[in-house]
Amino acid sequence: TIRDVIGKEFDRMLFVYINPDELGELSNEAYLQLMFNALLSKVKETKIKIAKQSTSVLESIKDILASVTQESYVIIFIMNDFELTLSLSPSIYLNLESIMSVNKSKILYMFCTSRNLLSQEFIGRLDNLKYALTQHIIYYPLFEENDAMHIMRQACQRTTLKLTDEDMKALYALCGGHPQLLKYAIGILSESDRLLWSTPDKLINYLVAHKQLHFVCNDIWDHLTTL
Repeated sequence: TIRDVIGKEFDRMLFVYINPDELGELSNEAYLQLMFNALLSKVKETKIKIAKQSTSVLESIKDILASVTQESYVIIFIMNDFELTLSLSPSIYLNLESIMSVNKSKILYMFCTSRNLLSQEFIGRLDNLKYALTQHIIYYPLFEENDAMHIMRQACQRTTLKLTDEDMKALYALCGGHPQLLKYAIGILSESDRLLWSTPDKLINYLVAHKQLHFVCNDIWDHLTTL
């Protein structure tokens, strides 16, 4: 377990999970509010006394972190689907850098993304935050069809998405069992009107034309060309 690897220092670490699926809108303010809510919820699990917070969400995050790091805690923000920040104003990276500057030795980011953070598209926007980057790539094997069908059925149970067996077979044929492609394809379908993809053929055409899947495919191709 992580606790076994880290040892006694684990008890002085706070892991703050940032899930962009919980965003109400795509804006810097909403993203910072999401960070604030997740951080405050985690800190409340401790007995740390928090100083009076600012009216600014960004400054409130920094106020909390100042109090927590003074108590010798290390805070690790786990930023899931970090590529979503490409849809925000580039100033979000200045905000993240400002948050980290409260105590760079005790405030860490773990960026979880299918995109290459060191690509020019990303790193050109990160400003000084890029100096905090190291990259660790984890490879996931392609799903066999039965595994992919199981994942899709689970997704349908967790959301309002309704997929027929024919829909799922078309989705598997399109994504080839690639976990990230399946994840994004399911997300796109769950947020769209069923009338736009009322048959398996229309489902494929709808996804093939979607920019988000283009981004994921480009990343896959870019990585293959570097091998």
